[in-house]
Amino acid sequence: MFFFAIKYKYLRVEIIIIIILIISSTVLIFSRFDSLDNQKVKALIEEKSEINLIGELKSDLKLRTSKNPFTKQDKWEVVAKTKTIATSENSWQVEIPVDLVFLYEPTNIEYGTKVQVTGKISSSYRPDRAFVMQVSEYQELATANKFYGYINIFRENFSLKASSINYSAAGLIPGLVSGDTRLQSDEFTEAMRKCGLTHLTAVSGGNTAILLAVFIWFFQVARFRRKSIFFFSVVLLIIFLILVRFEPSAMRATVMGLIGIWALTYGGPRTSFGALNFSILFLLLIDPFLSINWAFILSVAATAGLILLAPQFQKIWVSHLPRTPKLFVFLITLTFSAQLVTYPILGFMVGEISLISLLANTLAMPTVAWVTVFGFLTLIFATVYAPFASFFIYLALPAAIWIEWVAETFAKVPFAQVTFSPLIFFVVISAIAIGVLYKTKRHNKIKNLRERQGIER
Repeated sequence: MFFFAIKYKYLRVEIIIIIILIISSTVLIFSRFDSLDNQKVKALIEEKSEINLIGELKSDLKLRTSKNPFTKQDKWEVVAKTKTIATSENSWQVEIPVDLVFLYEPTNIEYGTKVQVTGKISSSYRPDRAFVMQVSEYQELATANKFYGYINIFRENFSLKASSINYSAAGLIPGLVSGDTRLQSDEFTEAMRKCGLTHLTAVSGGNTAILLAVFIWFFQVARFRRKSIFFFSVVLLIIFLILVRFEPSAMRATVMGLIGIWALTYGGPRTSFGALNFSILFLLLIDPFLSINWAFILSVAATAGLILLAPQFQKIWVSHLPRTPKLFVFLITLTFSAQLVTYPILGFMVGEISLISLLANTLAMPTVAWVTVFGFLTLIFATVYAPFASFFIYLALPAAIWIEWVAETFAKVPFAQVTFSPLIFFVVISAIAIGVLYKTKRHNKIKNLRERQGIER
């Protein structure tokens, strides 16, 4: 599919790149075959023995406030990618993601730090984590390298700038832009979950698409040449991807964005679904573990819904209600299309869905682009030139206040969140899907029969 997105003269370069990709990804996949299998992990959990682990931290430290009124034991969590796992008898050289849990606030914790920890492990409820370790001993082996260090500086300055604003909604801005939710209270996080807005504070392809669309429009208004637009767009995508620490959904959107701006600059078909397919194959070849990453799965599903369903829903809406404002139709159909596809996945994943998610997202979505653009500028200038950062964050603040109001207001609606058995939900959704497919097939047969009868007459 990607071959048709470029001119013929670039075809040889494309073939060479694809061959290199296939060879390198094959080597990566085979290099991971030595990883711990499920049986070994289960055995280690059942033995309840001390595990020694060396790894690299892959997230910010997050405080988890206890909801148990008796223990009131807060926890601090961080994601790590293992390098070595050892017991008193065996050791493994393996790279797998795990959760580290501390009963105290550790020092010198930042993304990219190499650590050695000891503790007991337990099962993880997440399929993209091998296990959870409760840390009893912790030692820093090496600080983050310069590359990660610069990323941490940009993100930390952004967080400090947001925390200096005397509005609780300011803490939402880093979450919407870079996925940093450390400034959000547990009560607000729960409100976002109840009304189905949690995805806004997880770095998604939507952030990438918004930034790319806005800045391409700006470059076009400023009368930049096509090749200059291509160059600055690529730089923008790479900077954003680095600052959000290569989040799976952002990587998917970046690959699609690169294909799109290449087609705009050098010509060729602009098929969004083809770009989505290529981005999936490309990233899974590089990292096959993305296939069990919920963020990546939801990002792909939502994008497919927007590409395949939204245009159809827009046609149906306009044909029945032609006087509806175009912006309203656009927002409703986009939100409905994405959520229709992701609802079954979310329901099966967590066993609950929000009944008011569609309305809450429709009200919140118009301001997300505003926060994303000015929040991203704040992220850059918080380190580059602080006075500009203050100006941009105050521009982003009104939209963040609106989103906060939507979340807190709709979270109070009775029965906003419905909990159920994932298995039952899966059966119900499957039955509905089968019914819809049968109805559609029957409708198409009748339609084709009538068309044939009309032709014969």
